[in-house]
Amino acid sequence: MRRLAVLLAAVLLAAWLALAPSAAEPPADAFVEAVPLGDFSEGLAFAHITRPDGTQADAYITADGQVACTLPEGYDYGYPFHEGYAVVRTLPRADGVTDFFTSETGDFASLSFLGARHGEDGPAAFNLIDTAGNLLFTGGPYRYLGAMGNGRLLAWVEEADGVQALYWLDAAENATLITRETAVRPTAFESLFNSRYTDGIAILREASPEGGQPRYGVYDTAGNRLFEFGAVDGGASGLVADPKFTTFLVQYVDHEHTDDPEGIVIYATYDRPTNTLTPLQTFEDSGAGWFRIRQDPDAAPFLWQADHFTDGRNLMIEPGGFRILDTAWQTVVQNTALTIERIEYDYTGYDGHWIVALPDGYTLLSTEGELAFAPQPSPLAHLGEGLIAAADGSVRSLTGEEVFRLPEGCRAIRNPLQTTADAPLGGLFCEGYAAVQADTGARLWIGLDGRALHTSSDFAAYQAWLP
Repeated sequence: MRRLAVLLAAVLLAAWLALAPSAAEPPADAFVEAVPLGDFSEGLAFAHITRPDGTQADAYITADGQVACTLPEGYDYGYPFHEGYAVVRTLPRADGVTDFFTSETGDFASLSFLGARHGEDGPAAFNLIDTAGNLLFTGGPYRYLGAMGNGRLLAWVEEADGVQALYWLDAAENATLITRETAVRPTAFESLFNSRYTDGIAILREASPEGGQPRYGVYDTAGNRLFEFGAVDGGASGLVADPKFTTFLVQYVDHEHTDDPEGIVIYATYDRPTNTLTPLQTFEDSGAGWFRIRQDPDAAPFLWQADHFTDGRNLMIEPGGFRILDTAWQTVVQNTALTIERIEYDYTGYDGHWIVALPDGYTLLSTEGELAFAPQPSPLAHLGEGLIAAADGSVRSLTGEEVFRLPEGCRAIRNPLQTTADAPLGGLFCEGYAAVQADTGARLWIGLDGRALHTSSDFAAYQAWLP
């Protein structure tokens, strides 16, 4: 009887072991490699994953190393999540092309996005998904969808052959018509990119005057056009990109002092969080029945400056020195002893510092006009979180102290700081993760301590380490 009981227990144990998952068997949502295809946003990031069994997929992963959802069938790219929704897209590609990214040589290996803009290179199809990967839109076909903001997104619909319409859509696909016309593409706006509402405001790049600088219209959530401004020397891309920057130098189009439909263009500062525009130039009566811009010989010039302010400061190179100005365009610091050879404004002006090239190397200049550390021979790149990467692989604090080194053979992604559809991986830390690129062309994520993150276990261990 005892032998029968032991035998029965052994059989039951064997059956239980056969049904129970092996301790060594990874969960179904695990991965052994995740190649970054987009920055983290709302705890999710788009990636190309390899599963333990060798199969691969394009999917959104979580910060702790799980697969939230795979890309719906028929779609080949997923944009970052905003307000719980992400835009996905499918687009014809040349035979054999499996990746949208390419490595560019230069001081830093960088990424560029090779997708067609507005379907110009072929019929693109867009849709919207939730965090479970469910397709939400049934209308269209959508030639373009912008990111969700304040509960709506911009949509371009080709309603019939040659009939183009722009709408604002909510997640339930309720539509508000903006324009409808017979054309190859919508002409009301020169660019549909970065059209997301933020804090109740959308800034859309409109058709420019012939031969003129780009112009932007500022709209409220009711669709009212509040005012317009122009870019400074073709810049101001940060205005329509993301909320990392809040205050900008723009060319305001004044209609109050002229009957000319083109207006008078003057310099002004624009603060996006408060949606306020402050002119930096004044007018005077010409005496001939029209107004002109008043020339103040004591005012600081507008020359070789950035299009965005850094902590309320702007940096301007002058012969033999530099000048730092506030948002009222008043000089805060003027230095006539330090020669700055170059400021690449698209790549700097973050964490309260500018990366500057001096005759003897690269360093950081603070908004108070102080050098953060002695010039270094290697070019620098912002990582955010108070970290700066050098081309030699070292990552430094804002005081120059080495904090960690990038994984062997890796470099920072040196894209312009303004996140755009062209550069979905900006190279900055987002929610504690940054993408870097290896000399081989591969990409990977790192943590704030410099550790390389490949597998689900890597991500889970890093999440446990984070404070």
